[in-house]
This record gives sequence, C-alpha cells and structure tokens, in this order.
Amino acid sequence: MSFLEVLPTDSPTLANLKRSASAKLAQLPAEPSERARVLGSKVDFFAASSLRIRPKETEGGLGPFVFNPIQMDYLAGLRRLFRLKAGVDLFTGVRDIILKPRQMGFTTFEAAIYFFDALFRPGRNTLVLTHLDKVSQKVLEIYRAFYDSLPPEIKATVRLRRASALHLELEFLGPDGLPDPIRMPPSSFIVHTAAGLDLRGLTIHNLHCSEAAFYDNWVELVRGVFQAVPSTGNIVLESTANGFNHFKDLVDAALVGKGIWRLIFYPWFAHSEYSLALSREEAERIEATLEQDERRLMLEARLTLGQIGWRRAKISEMGGSVDSFRQEYPASIPDAFLSSGRPVFPAAIVSKNLEASRAVTPLRVEDLGVGKLIVWEDPRPGADYVGSADPAEGIDKGEGDIGAEIGGTDFSSFSIQDARTLRTVAALHGHFDPADFARRIAALGLHYNEALIVVERNNHGHLVLYVLEEAAYPNLYRHLEYDVAGQAFLKLGFPMTPVTRPLVVDTLREVVVRDALPCPDPGFWREALVFVWNPAGKQEAMPTRHDDRIMEKAIGVYVLTLGAKAWGGSGLLHGADDAGLPLPGAHAGLGATEAAPLAPAVPLTVSLPPPPSILPVAVPPAPPAGTEAAPHPAMAAAAQMRAEARASDSPRCGNCVHRKEVMDRLVCGAPGCGWTIRDQDPPCPVWEPVPESYTENVVRRMNIGGVE
Repeated sequence: MSFLEVLPTDSPTLANLKRSASAKLAQLPAEPSERARVLGSKVDFFAASSLRIRPKETEGGLGPFVFNPIQMDYLAGLRRLFRLKAGVDLFTGVRDIILKPRQMGFTTFEAAIYFFDALFRPGRNTLVLTHLDKVSQKVLEIYRAFYDSLPPEIKATVRLRRASALHLELEFLGPDGLPDPIRMPPSSFIVHTAAGLDLRGLTIHNLHCSEAAFYDNWVELVRGVFQAVPSTGNIVLESTANGFNHFKDLVDAALVGKGIWRLIFYPWFAHSEYSLALSREEAERIEATLEQDERRLMLEARLTLGQIGWRRAKISEMGGSVDSFRQEYPASIPDAFLSSGRPVFPAAIVSKNLEASRAVTPLRVEDLGVGKLIVWEDPRPGADYVGSADPAEGIDKGEGDIGAEIGGTDFSSFSIQDARTLRTVAALHGHFDPADFARRIAALGLHYNEALIVVERNNHGHLVLYVLEEAAYPNLYRHLEYDVAGQAFLKLGFPMTPVTRPLVVDTLREVVVRDALPCPDPGFWREALVFVWNPAGKQEAMPTRHDDRIMEKAIGVYVLTLGAKAWGGSGLLHGADDAGLPLPGAHAGLGATEAAPLAPAVPLTVSLPPPPSILPVAVPPAPPAGTEAAPHPAMAAAAQMRAEARASDSPRCGNCVHRKEVMDRLVCGAPGCGWTIRDQDPPCPVWEPVPESYTENVVRRMNIGGVE
C-alpha cells in the first residue's frame, strides 16, 4: 500500500496533504532516471516524496510535506536570486529577513531547505537559533522526522547519529557501509537558544534565526554567530514582530535598501488556510454587519467574506482584542510593529509624533563633540521655563552602535520646557562629565530666564547638584521630604526611587496618551518606541537601548503637572484639568508657538564652559512694548527671595539655627539634610532664626520644593 493512499482513519488535514502530494508527484517525468534527477534537484518535489511532517492536527501521525503557496512563492525568489547551480535547489549568499504572521510554516520550510542542502552537500553545518528551549526541542524533532522518513535507498548511504542533546549529525557511508569522513565529512544540525551560545572555531554554512525579534542578546549574535557564516553561507531571520527593537531596525533599513538584507513580508490573508467556508446565510450575515476596518480591508486588500469571518473568529479567540490579532496576524508592515511588544507608550501616538518631529527644523544645532545641543525656540521675555536633567549613571548597555544610540554607556540628558505648554524648546544630550554637564545646563538655564532646574538625584547627580550650588545657580528645585519624626524638610534635587519612578513615568505616559506633549525632539520619541514593560513588570528601555530622555522628560512633566502644587507651580500649565494634567490635545502640534513674539537670540556660551565659579549670566533682552508676560507667582516669589537674600538682615541660611560648620564647610544641620550651604542662600520651610539675630515675620520660600 502506498504511503500516499488516503485511509478512512486519516484526519481531514492529513488526507488533504496526501492528495496534494499525489497531485504534486504526478507532475514528475515517467522515465526513472529523469524522475530521479528531478527529485534530487528540486526541493519541493523531494519534500513531497521523501519528507514527513506532523500536521497541525496531531491525530493520524506524520504526513507528506507539500509546500503551501506562500512557501512556493518564497522558493521562487530563492531560485531566481541565490541558486548555486542552474536547475538545482542549492543556494548561496542568502541574507533574508522574513516578517510574517503566525503559523506560516517557515520554520519547517527552512528545515527542509537546509536538510536538502546537508544531504546532497556533505560537510555542511546548519545552526538553528530559537528563543525558547522548548522550541529548540521541537525544531530538532523536525530534522529527526525528516531523516526517519527518508526512502531506504537513501538511508543505505547515510545515517543519523546524535552528537549531543541538541546536535544531530548525518554520517555518509562508503561502498563498504562504513563512514567515510575524509571524502564525505558529516553534515551537522545544531539547534540552540540564542542565549549563551559559543561557536568558536566552527563555520556555519546555514543559519536560521527563528523568531529573531525576541532575542535579547542581538548584538552578541551579530558580533559572534553571524561572523561564523561565510559570505557564501546563508542567513535567514524569520519572525513575527515584537515592538520597536533590533528586528524593527533591520526591517526599516531593508525597506530603504540599506545594508545586505532582503525583506520579505506576507500579510495574514496571503495564507490560503486563513479563510472560512461560509454558507449563504453566514455570508449574508457577515456582509450585513461589516465594520469600517473590515470594509477597508475588503476594499484595499480584496478580502473575501470568508477571510473576514476567519478574522472575526480569531479576534473572538483572543478575547475580542483587535490589537492582539494585529500583532499575531498583521495585514501590513506598520500594522505588525504598532500592535506588537509591550510598549509603555501607545505606539500609534508615538509614531505619529516621531514623524511630526522629523519635519520640524531646529533653530540651531551645535555639535559639542561629546554630544549635541538642539534649540527649537529662543526664550520669550517674561516666559517661565523648567529644565529637567538626568545625569548619566555609567550603566553599560553592552556592545552596539553608539552613533545609533544602541549599546554603550548611558547618556546625560537635559531639556528645557515652556512651563505653560510643556513644549520642549531646547535639549542637550551626550556623554558629558558631571561637572561639565552641570556648567552647560546652568548656562542654558540662565539663558532661558533663569529656568527652574530639576536634577535627578542619583550617583552622579549629586556632583551635578554640588557644582550648580557652588556656581550659585539661582533657581534649583528642592524636593519636599520628611524625616523619621515626620518633620518636613527640603532636599536638593529630585529623588528617583522605587516609589517616584513609576509615578513620574505614569504621569508622562498619561500626557502622551492624551497627545498633549509638543516635543519636537525625534530622539525622545525614538526612545519612547523602545520603552517597554520588562518581564518583571518594570518600565525600562529594551536591552541595549537607552531611556535617558524618557526619564528626564518624565521628571520635567511631573514637576509641571501632578507635582506642581508641591513647589507652588500650580497654574503655570495652561489648559490643565483639576489634577494639573493637560487636557487631551491641549498642546498638540509641534510647530512654533505663537503665544508671544520670540526674543532676539542670545548666544549660548556652552561650547567652552567656564569653571563653575565664573558661570556666564545671560541677561534676557527687554521685551517689545506691550508684550510683557506677567510672571507666575511661584517664579516671581523666587526672584523676590533672591533679592531679599542679598540683604544681611533678611531670612537666609546665614542666620538660621541649623547652620553648621563641618571641616571648613557650611552645611545644613536640619534632620535628614546635610547639604552644603552658603550664608546668602534663601531660607527653606524649616528655617529658624538664630536667637536675637532676626525676629521679624518670616517670608518662607514657596517656589522650590513644597510647603508654605
């Protein structure tokens, strides 16, 4: 009895496979030698006659492997571009990226291509990388099933042995039935997870990266595994999308013709199996209830009602989530990435703003060698500004492309926001030494009307704050905190703790969701695309990516929204709700603001920063007549208290009971503080006069930190 004979016990899928294989093999020549030539040179005919696979329905055992229409379409491209020899399905120099929906069969197809190559070209090494151990085991079973299903006449010349748990070898036998490793070296199949693989000394002829978008150690693979593949070898990366990560970068580069990769994408509706056989009543019911996106798909992609019915069924299986369906079964390349991964910020909104930001031309861009300063808008007379800073912590993101901000150590990031609109007007980003970073942000802050500067208080942030204090920067943020006794005090800088971190990130996310963050910096939106929930539930950048702009922007947005009341900044932000958050779309659009005429440009002295003791003071030009803006009470109070601090008899650190001298240094002795102070510094909420030194009513600082 022929293996292709359909039995009553066969499942519908297995029966269809047998019929398809019989129809395929009926095309072979009748003459035995010519028939053998075709079977030995055409992988699709060889697979239908000699290779067995397990159908999606597992009952009924193995069935013949008949390439589906998508697999045949891809094979046609390989034959046209990469054949080693005319008429023979052995390929060389393949560098393909396959972006696909689920269950297209590419893992099994690539296994057939590489098994065919290893069988007819002794000495070939094939490596298959997966993202999970259990997947590696299943892929190895595919190769084992291929060998087990070979015809007896082929098995008489080759045998399979297991070299290790995930390593199979094909040994080629001579006329005496013994291995002949000199004339015919063995071909090997290694299946391994992408993590922790060491291939030193091994040449790979065929590399298949399955679900490549889900690898965490991509840079290591590029520098290690990929270099084991010669130019004549073959590399295929196939995957569903997984957000805006390394795989998305490769897809984007291939779309515009950069690099060595050829991009292949198949939408879900290209698969003939993804359709339902509908009765007339079912078809009429679907047609009568078509939704707008379904009508668009039928119009643009010429979908049938059967395909729409299959789509509805899958969405129902996924709990009604259209986004989940789009992730697993994309209809277009943008669709694949916008609906995949676990992004913190909505990818559709971020992508829209990224494109809009690329269309905004900065007023000035200054290359500082170790970073860049970008200015989109000069300061307006009387306008209020807040600058937020995230000093680099020295975190190593691994090897990568520093120019593309992939890998390497983290960056220092600073940006200035218009306090009334959240509009980013200037940004500084790069690898700066902490003291140099402090001097540069001080110069920018002075230029922007003595902007309130909020510095993240991390390891290097302490030095940045120290330099800013020693340089007498006039408007530094102090955070309201409490000691163990419940006594309130102000501490310089913004603390990034397990409590405040999710608070500021969630605040930024809410503003982005409302599409109310007019940020013209493409770098920020690029970071937003790769800022995700990690498996432990923490919001952070993807492996090898950076989130410096995200974190400093989160601090700035929080200080101007939910955290504004704590430092007296309530009412600064226009178009806000009762919670202090901007109303949806209140400040949308990245074009130049027309709130007030721009002030004439003041040159920024940040290219060659002076030492901290002689920081330049940028004096804003006088506003044109009739354009003066009333300062916000918090900002006005800051200016008033700076003036009061110059008077020797006014409340200040110099006449506070907490003033202490420690090792030739003046420090604040208030509980939980200990910061370096100067006698002329303005008072904080815990100020208490030295006995008999000051007895008048105290005007407390209210614009920095929190309580009146």
